[in-house]
Amino acid sequence: MEDKMQPVYILEDKILLGLQEYCFKKKRKGFFIRKIKDCVQNVTVLETRIRNKQEVHISIGIGFTYEKVNKMVFYLRNKKYDSGWRTGSDNLGTLVANKKPYGFYISSDADIDKAVDDILFNVKKYAFDFWEECDTLDKFKRKLEEKNNRVHSSTYSLLRPEWNLLALEVLLNGARVEEVIDEYVDFFNKEGHTREQLLDRIKEYYQEEKQ
Repeated sequence: MEDKMQPVYILEDKILLGLQEYCFKKKRKGFFIRKIKDCVQNVTVLETRIRNKQEVHISIGIGFTYEKVNKMVFYLRNKKYDSGWRTGSDNLGTLVANKKPYGFYISSDADIDKAVDDILFNVKKYAFDFWEECDTLDKFKRKLEEKNNRVHSSTYSLLRPEWNLLALEVLLNGARVEEVIDEYVDFFNKEGHTREQLLDRIKEYYQEEKQ
């Protein structure tokens, strides 16, 4: 039986080849990363297999991870850290100008090179601009404060913009910790965390840092 995944392997290899000049490397199958200081940026090849068909639908995920921010969020939530979380993640299709569904059906007779060229073109045109908006903690914090649409919405399915903003304020020793809590107090209450609990947890963190 023909291996319908073989064209996908070829497509992934060619995408990686096109990204290597920007210092991306393969972390695992279909998952490519590069590190810009504390920010780990990723391109992910997302596969959807079509039942009873010799083709696979391909879309592209774009994301970034700040481990220290994620760890702080879990600390504030008083939960065990889960290293599998990404700080921000979105589909390339939501970043492109027309915001239309973006993807390809790949089969043995598909034009792999054409698909790769289109993916790389859109990654370079839209994903790099998205990453540039939040490639430092200060810039990431500022975009969340501004409720920048792309950066703000990219955190919704993961650890939420509210948690990320509070974590950044704590990490950057900001003066707006209480303001952030007060601004989103209803959200934090729904999450099961009162204002007093959060302030006590933050106080504990600063005390631990001094030791």
